[in-house]
Amino acid sequence: MIPPRGVFDDGGWKQDHIPGISRGWRREFPDGSWLLVTNVDGFDLPDPGGPYVATYLTRQDEPLHHADYLADPRELIRWVHRMNRLNQRSRAVHSHPDSIDIQP
Repeated sequence: MIPPRGVFDDGGWKQDHIPGISRGWRREFPDGSWLLVTNVDGFDLPDPGGPYVATYLTRQDEPLHHADYLADPRELIRWVHRMNRLNQRSRAVHSHPDSIDIQP
C-alpha cells in the first residue's frame, strides 16, 4: 500500500510489521522515540484517505501521545507536525549542558 500523499512525503517512514499482530507506518526520531500510524482498528495499514490512529512512543515503546481518530490526511499531517515539534523541543531541552538525562 502506498502512504497517503503529503503525510509521509518527508521521508523516514517505513512499514512496521509484527507478523500476526499488526502493520502500520513507522517513523523513528534520532533519540529513538517513534510515531506509529495505523487504521482505526490499530492493527493494519490505514487507507490512504484515512481515517487513522496515531501514537507517539518513547524508545522504550511507552506511549507519550495518542490520537484515537484522525479523520483525514489534513488532521494526520497536523498531528505529525505537532509531534515533530514536540520531539525537537524535547531534544533541545535534553541536549542543554545543564540538563540531566535520566533515561536508561
